[in-house]
Amino acid sequence: MSPPRCGTIAAVSDAPGATSVATPRPGPPGEVPPSTGAGGARGRLTAARGWVLRHPVATVALVALVHVGATAVWIWHHRALGALDPDEAGYIADALRYQRDVSPDAPLAVPQRVGETVTAPLVPLLAVVPLVLGPRDVRSALLVQPVLLAVAAVGAAGITRRLATSGWAVVAGLVVLGSPPFVLAASAFWLGLGAAAAMALAV
Repeated sequence: MSPPRCGTIAAVSDAPGATSVATPRPGPPGEVPPSTGAGGARGRLTAARGWVLRHPVATVALVALVHVGATAVWIWHHRALGALDPDEAGYIADALRYQRDVSPDAPLAVPQRVGETVTAPLVPLLAVVPLVLGPRDVRSALLVQPVLLAVAAVGAAGITRRLATSGWAVVAGLVVLGSPPFVLAASAFWLGLGAAAAMALAV
């Protein structure tokens, strides 16, 4: 007896009451079927958590980058010349003097000016960079502060990573970024944040 032809099989499968079983079409080699629903959300969350634990310092750096942008916007809209305390005004005046002496014709003018400074020159000296790249504005000098906070947070995460687990490294970096004293220092021209960032990098 000869086997039924293909046309006979098609006719039977199309007959009323006939049932057919659909077989999934295989995808390309190595392709993983996408997950849907709650299981897919849990999978993405697990993958994100794994990436964070594998890259704790990079995670803190990404969060710090967002923090720098938000703080810079706040500084530019809410800090002005009349909103400075006496210490800030003195430190920013040092930064403006350094920036005024920046000239290719007098390369030793800034080192000489730094030598005449009676206070710690690190933060005012770093503030010369945004003053040169941007407008000669007190807010340009203030923009160095959130960057210093980001450096301190990344440094804290790196130190903690050497002493403890990756999870605690992320926690340490986020604590530095979110604690009220550091948040306040990031929007004020104080010298302590520069010292904290320098010490974190040194360790």
